[in-house]
Amino acid sequence: MAKKLNNKAADDAILMAIRRDIDAYFSGSVADSAASTAVIALSDIQRDGADEGDIHNIAINDVLDQTKNIPDKIRLQLSQHPDILDRLSKVVGKDKIISIVNSIDDRIGLEHLKNTIDAYLNNIQLYAEGGQMDELDNHISVKINDKEYDLVVASTEEEKELGLQNVESMEDNEGMYFDYSDDPQTELSF
Repeated sequence: MAKKLNNKAADDAILMAIRRDIDAYFSGSVADSAASTAVIALSDIQRDGADEGDIHNIAINDVLDQTKNIPDKIRLQLSQHPDILDRLSKVVGKDKIISIVNSIDDRIGLEHLKNTIDAYLNNIQLYAEGGQMDELDNHISVKINDKEYDLVVASTEEEKELGLQNVESMEDNEGMYFDYSDDPQTELSF
């Protein structure tokens, strides 16, 4: 049985598949585009199990692959996964990402989307290699004794296990909040 992915991991896998679709468009490779369809389907299934929508999505993507209609395939995926657009908007801004997606019917528009995706994926890689706190998604602001703190919330098991081990430096007002509010344990040790 395939390992279940959290939404962020599934969205990142889909985003990498979209990036592969852009390369397929530039090279004219139907095989590369079809491979991205498999990644998209697997990511959706690993996130929440297979359902009728996944089968429909695979069929539509297959038709779009065969007709080499990559821009429509990308638009379809982005419309079905709005969290991906939110992640990309952190790179270029909400209005700009909408403008980029609306312009992907030609090579220039697809090149802009490719550059935006590459910038996002580079930020993810930088965090994984010891990047900065602002590369993490879920932040809260806490005020203690007149000092404001920017805390990253670790709520999933993976986030709690990873903790701050890949962060090489932090400002003196940054940290991590480990959310155990749904955990019945009364005692925790780190």
